[in-house]
Amino acid sequence: MLEGSHLRYGQYLLRRLTRLYLPYIAAVGLGVLLEFAVDPTHMAALGHWINKFWSWPITGKSLAQHATVVGEFNSDRYDFTIWSLVHEIRISLVFPLLLLLVSRTRWWASLTALLSLSAAMILLRYGAFHGWGTFFSLADKEGLTNYTLTFHYLLAFGVGANLAHHRDAIKSWYDGLSTGKRWLMVLSALLLYIDGGRFSRWLGPSMMVVGDWPIMVGAAGLLIVSAFSFQASRLLLMRPIRWLGRISYSLYLFHPLVLLASLHLLYGRVSLPVSLAIGFVATFPLSDLAWRLFESPAVRLSRRFSASTSKPRRTQGSRRIDYASHLGQSES
Repeated sequence: MLEGSHLRYGQYLLRRLTRLYLPYIAAVGLGVLLEFAVDPTHMAALGHWINKFWSWPITGKSLAQHATVVGEFNSDRYDFTIWSLVHEIRISLVFPLLLLLVSRTRWWASLTALLSLSAAMILLRYGAFHGWGTFFSLADKEGLTNYTLTFHYLLAFGVGANLAHHRDAIKSWYDGLSTGKRWLMVLSALLLYIDGGRFSRWLGPSMMVVGDWPIMVGAAGLLIVSAFSFQASRLLLMRPIRWLGRISYSLYLFHPLVLLASLHLLYGRVSLPVSLAIGFVATFPLSDLAWRLFESPAVRLSRRFSASTSKPRRTQGSRRIDYASHLGQSES
């Protein structure tokens, strides 16, 4: 049991994996069925990138890799968006330890350590891209599910954990800003979040992940504004925005399937812009349906694993680490 937590590690892990895994496996299963049903060669005019999806043979090995999630594998086969979920599930396994690091060190120390780890992973990938040797080539194995990217993305989770742990101090700092500085913060955060990835283009394709750093800074700024700005809170509490937030995980999982299905079904029958528009519009009701069928039941099931949360005794001088509250933020 981790010191001062509401959940035992086993409870936490069951809850987190249930929440993420059940909708995920439903999406992958649908992707397998759709790949089985479509002809992967009839959209040749659309180019290689879009045609590579649903073009690999369905094999027992690939199904097992998708079922276990956390290994290195070709995540483009059935649902091309899941590569980032692979890293999230891996990091979920060690997230309580990350919170321990954040809670027991100064914010700059934890972020410096995670930034250094990220930089080391970027160096390994740079070496793999330029053929520095067998050791470095491991950093490019299986593309977007490579383990080096998981260590790289620990930085993003560390930023979020620091924001949560130091929220009172951050709120005091934000409350002390003038209106002009708050607007400057909003605009800067939006610019970094939306366009920060362009930074990596100056460095070449081997350094693309460096563009994640300004995006992380922008995301942190937007989270601060969302949490402590009255105007932003009112906007985010509007019913359509809340609905999008509720179905966001299903939207993430199922939108590639709707997009590819609409292209395959409508190719040659309607123009490409019309096909994309139909797929875009259909994504939202179908994601809502997926939320009702898969995600909402998974949330209810996951909560059963923390029904009994006895509080452990705290040792003198220990700090309370409430990773259950962090978990709940993504399950509401």
